[in-house]
Amino acid sequence: MAKTLRERYLDNEILLIGEIVKDQATGEDVKILDRGSNYITVESANGIHKKWIQDVISEETIVKQNTEDFTLLESGQIKLFGYETQNFESNLSQFILEQFKEFDDLYSKHQIIKLLDKVLTESNIEHQFETLEKISKFYKKHSIQEPLIVEALKNNIERLRLAEIIASIAEIQVKNSPYETVVDAVKVLRKKYTDPKQWQVLWPFFRMIDASGITGIIQMLPFRQEIKKPLAWSSKMTESIIAEMETSVDELFTSFENSDIINTFSADELNEAMEVVRLVPSINTAVLSDRAKKLAETIIKRNMFQKSPDEMSQEDKEIFDSTINRRKLLVAQLAQKLHSKINELQA
Repeated sequence: MAKTLRERYLDNEILLIGEIVKDQATGEDVKILDRGSNYITVESANGIHKKWIQDVISEETIVKQNTEDFTLLESGQIKLFGYETQNFESNLSQFILEQFKEFDDLYSKHQIIKLLDKVLTESNIEHQFETLEKISKFYKKHSIQEPLIVEALKNNIERLRLAEIIASIAEIQVKNSPYETVVDAVKVLRKKYTDPKQWQVLWPFFRMIDASGITGIIQMLPFRQEIKKPLAWSSKMTESIIAEMETSVDELFTSFENSDIINTFSADELNEAMEVVRLVPSINTAVLSDRAKKLAETIIKRNMFQKSPDEMSQEDKEIFDSTINRRKLLVAQLAQKLHSKINELQA
């Protein structure tokens, strides 16, 4: 007795992920992204939809297996069925496509690309954060490490949110720089709040501000529960340096020196043959991402202090450690560009 359409579907004989089938209602070719119990999730040029399995013509009529789910264009963008990214950099595209080899869920891959492309130009921070959370869920679902840029953007949003809140309390306008916004807010609040109890109420909030990477603010408060050891460099100076670096990521990338390799990686990570230093090949993109991050940190140290990282004083190290959250976005942006450099070093 011949199998029914549903039986063949449940036995994974037809309507498989990645196949292109025809929508009977519109006559349009659609690509299967996911399979449910009796429906499929498909993508067409008009978006993503769910279809009952009987609403598409099965493989006997038209099934074309797409040999290339994703195409890296000369522009550095990624092209997929019915969609082409607009805001990716070539290094990010290459990293993501390499990363996609580590899991097979086509629907998740499509959504990651579309959501990440959208979030890179989203101006509303609440919408941006919601989209980043959606991206994170797809990565967590497959136990794959998300790109550094995702965590960095979340951290940047946290700083912007906190700056907006304190600006609202002080009743001032928000500036482009979260640091400048908070500094201006504290100046206003110092005149407005003269009772230590008022500052005690705000203390936990200022601790959150400090933890987010907007450092040096606690030292400006007239009343505080702890006093941190002041550093030789002012927070204003470090904020200014990191902000300047964020506008000069290309220059940071081109400042790469061979000595940065030695100052970044351990002997176990390095191979030296015929005086050519190479990295031991990584087994997955998580290692690649970690190596790119470490190399980015080294380059930032060298440019920030104008000396080799191995010549940094203890005070220099304390200053650098205090900027760990503030520099997340900078590290992610530079590491993204360094992925190709790491691949060369692993060759």
